[in-house]
Amino acid sequence: MDNAEAMRELVEIEELGEYVKNIFRNRLDKRVEDQNARVFGDESLAMKTWSEYRIVE
Repeated sequence: MDNAEAMRELVEIEELGEYVKNIFRNRLDKRVEDQNARVFGDESLAMKTWSEYRIVE
């Protein structure tokens, strides 16, 4: 189970206060737990090809 899936379950708990559920809803809306975009960038920054290099000593 990833963080987003866990947060979706937490939002559904009736006993949990609205203040806390809104925090999780906002995180889900903003995709806070999806770190891929932060780490790797969006599709426009994706590497399409590799460059080959050779190390010479």
